[in-house]
Amino acid sequence: MEEETRMVHVRVPVSLIKEVNLFVNKHKVTKTAFFVNAVAEQLRREKARQNFRKLRGSLKPEDVPEWAACGCGSKWVQKMREEEEDISKWPTS
Repeated sequence: MEEETRMVHVRVPVSLIKEVNLFVNKHKVTKTAFFVNAVAEQLRREKARQNFRKLRGSLKPEDVPEWAACGCGSKWVQKMREEEEDISKWPTS
């Protein structure tokens, strides 16, 4: 079932429209799909930032011993992101 849609009018700089046109023509997608995906991705990122700000400082080092094992939290986060990007490790059932 397709989600209901509405048309909206927005002003976009001409230079950006030119770039979008080049991209959608090259990748064989519609402008609508491109803009919808771009907005959805930006909203996802903003929600993640808000959640991060809410949770910042809520964990103590003893809550996540894996961070100490690799030397720092940022290395642990990078490792987790790399594993997430490796779709071969995703469960299939």
